[in-house]
Amino acid sequence: MEKIDCDQVLDQLSEYLDEEMRAELCEAIKEHLARCQDCKVMVDSVRKTIVLYQKHSTIELPMQATVKLSAALAREYGREPGRAD
Repeated sequence: MEKIDCDQVLDQLSEYLDEEMRAELCEAIKEHLARCQDCKVMVDSVRKTIVLYQKHSTIELPMQATVKLSAALAREYGREPGRAD
């Protein structure tokens, strides 16, 4: 079985989490995660973020926050607030 490094784990992370990779590479990543605490923490964090995002419910922002956010985005991107391009 091939050994992989941290960069290869990052390159293949999406396929690994989606369980869409060939078994040999998946096993190599599991072995790497057993040895590399940094990658294990990163993969666990991404996994938890995905779970939280999937359970996400829509939250209505107060109008004042919406106006401030729109103005800040408009300033950042050089557009007038409320104007759609």
